Amino acid sequence: MSASSPKGPGGARVPGGSRWPTGSGKIVHAELPDHLWSSGQAHARRALSTFGADNTMDQQLAAISVGCAVELLSKALVADISPALLGDRGDRDSLLHLTDHGSLARKTPTEVKSIFAVEAVAAANHVHPSLNWRPVDSLTFRVRNASAHMALVEIDDLRKAVIELLRFVESAVVVRGTDAASFWGSSLVALAAGLLDEAATASQQAVARKQAAARIRLDLLLGPLDKAGRAVVLASLSGRKTVMAEHEEAAACPVCEQQGWLLCGVDRGPVQWDDGGNPYVEPLAWPYEFVCPVCGLELEGDELQAAGFPEEVELDLDLDPIEAFEYEPDEDWIRGR
Repeated sequence: MSASSPKGPGGARVPGGSRWPTGSGKIVHAELPDHLWSSGQAHARRALSTFGADNTMDQQLAAISVGCAVELLSKALVADISPALLGDRGDRDSLLHLTDHGSLARKTPTEVKSIFAVEAVAAANHVHPSLNWRPVDSLTFRVRNASAHMALVEIDDLRKAVIELLRFVESAVVVRGTDAASFWGSSLVALAAGLLDEAATASQQAVARKQAAARIRLDLLLGPLDKAGRAVVLASLSGRKTVMAEHEEAAACPVCEQQGWLLCGVDRGPVQWDDGGNPYVEPLAWPYEFVCPVCGLELEGDELQAAGFPEEVELDLDLDPIEAFEYEPDEDWIRGR
């Protein structure tokens, strides 16, 4: 413990006075959210400006930065609420630093254990559902890890990850009360907008191609049948489950109007407790693919939004969450004492 730690009566250490080292200097605890945001912004700018470079090292750095940008921006949005939410569960020294009680910690600020990137973006998305992020977007972190740990970069994946970053930033700046022009700067804002428009157009074109192919398959399936025969075939195929996911949500097919399925990942969110001390979880499903068992239409990723499917689906409360057996709430907190 530093000799400069504040002392109370009898020489006991007292809370407060946390300082976070940033390389060239230190920031006070209250500046941590802004520091995370500006650092994420710097990574985002580097990723956007260098992902198209021919130099292998530039591509590797862009791949690392694209994941770091999403992680740091997410942590900034969470820290805006409370830096304590960034702490890894069970690490007391980390929690002390993140609650501005660093003088009581035995470890230094650089030893703080924070939640992983996927957890950070899930936490940010939980408190800000308008953020444009889905589980399928984890390609962003796979790209970063491949570059950081094995110096490997797949160019097509890197480009997709940059598009994911752009969409995330587009929603994150709104949450934080700023805008894309301020975030990207005059030299990059046009490039960011152009890439987003290009990606949107590509998704719309892909949906149109897939819907046309599905209509041809449907005509071949039903063509020789009369009205009664068509009804029988449609009834026998509609709603069949041909694939499984963490959650399947029934949805009407935009081509044949029969029941297909949105395949979803699920963000369960944290355990919460009602006034009686009963645990519950508010799960949220994130569609990443649509499949139709009748006409064979399959859409994925950005094609879902281009076809009009929702970005998220609210699920029923889980009133018997398994997570409740792993965590016991403080009795005083439950009773409001």
